[in-house]
Amino acid sequence: MKNSRDHLEPKKPAAIILAAGKGSRFGGDKLMARLPNGEIIIDLVMKKVTQVFDDYCVVVRTDDISLQQHLDNNQWRWIIAKRADEGMSQSLICGIETFPMATGWFFVLADMPYLLSSTFEKLRKSFIDNNHRARIIIPCHKGKTGNPIGLSEHFKLNLEVLKGDVGARSIVEQYRDARILVNVEDAGIFHDVDHPNDMIDPQ
Repeated sequence: MKNSRDHLEPKKPAAIILAAGKGSRFGGDKLMARLPNGEIIIDLVMKKVTQVFDDYCVVVRTDDISLQQHLDNNQWRWIIAKRADEGMSQSLICGIETFPMATGWFFVLADMPYLLSSTFEKLRKSFIDNNHRARIIIPCHKGKTGNPIGLSEHFKLNLEVLKGDVGARSIVEQYRDARILVNVEDAGIFHDVDHPNDMIDPQ
């Protein structure tokens, strides 16, 4: 994948959209399902991510041809996680390998369509404003933390050795001093679509 970033521009974090799950609890192809407002789940996520991040990619399964075609039709960048069946950790690693020179990575769950664009903007700004230190950027609403989470390049080696379906939470717990909580007015940071009855906007 060719990096669109000009070589004179400061390095920035990349967004990794995690879309390699099977959606078995949903009972079908949930990322292509339509929400009550008529929007397709993955489309709503991608519109918000691409408003804020120049560097991004969607991590998909090898056999998810319909999603790959849909992303192509919309000219959204995607990569295949060949070891997706081994858990979310492999999708994270795939994303990092795609942007190895990024200053960090925000891991966005592809089934969280109700995140606000302003939340992505605030998280990215906090990440860049604190570029003098190792940092884990976490959104917080009414005292409770949610997703997406951003980790700086300092944690690259920790991320690259993750295994199974744990995501980055183990690193977040291990390096609590690096955490920066960003307060947002967004209940969407808690809301992923696991079942059809999760498709109602929580805001």
